[in-house]
Amino acid sequence: DFDKIFDEATNVIVTEVGSLKHMVDEFSKFARLPAPQMARQSLNGVIQEVLTLYRAAHKDIEFCVALDKELPELNFDREQLKRVCVNLFDNAIQAMNHTGRVWISTKYDTKRKRAIVSVADEGVGIAPEDQEKLFVPYFTRKKTGTGLGLAISQHLVALMGGRLHVESREGEGSRFFFDVALQAAAGIVRKQAGG
Repeated sequence: DFDKIFDEATNVIVTEVGSLKHMVDEFSKFARLPAPQMARQSLNGVIQEVLTLYRAAHKDIEFCVALDKELPELNFDREQLKRVCVNLFDNAIQAMNHTGRVWISTKYDTKRKRAIVSVADEGVGIAPEDQEKLFVPYFTRKKTGTGLGLAISQHLVALMGGRLHVESREGEGSRFFFDVALQAAAGIVRKQAGG
């Protein structure tokens, strides 16, 4: 019995240490996000790259993808955009308890010269009183969450000259969407660098 209890207790400790390490990593990433490395590139290409990983890892999720072929190359940080996609995909999958459909789309707004990226799920939805707190650091309803994923995503999208929004109804799923400016991001980065 002692060996069994010892093994179980050791496993619990190892799991908790891993969880704490993850939380500390998230806090430190939020505290000092790296300066964006802006370059003109394909937004659709980055989304496809992230999707390839998710399709392989989540067999019970159907990804419904509609990417605008008219989307021009945009100025953004590749790694930071990937991080936003990962946060939104993870949230969608968790909201559906790892089974269901996720809709991912891009659309080019020619008038405003902006790309709109949308990630929608058919999960549990978000309570109206929680929707306005979603982007506040450390707010979470998840047992294992740090409450930093959406706050970091909002910050990264702002660096690309955009804003992250949510539409949700309890029991009907959620849709997160953000826009990326064709030109504005370069100006934002120059301002931050003092230029």
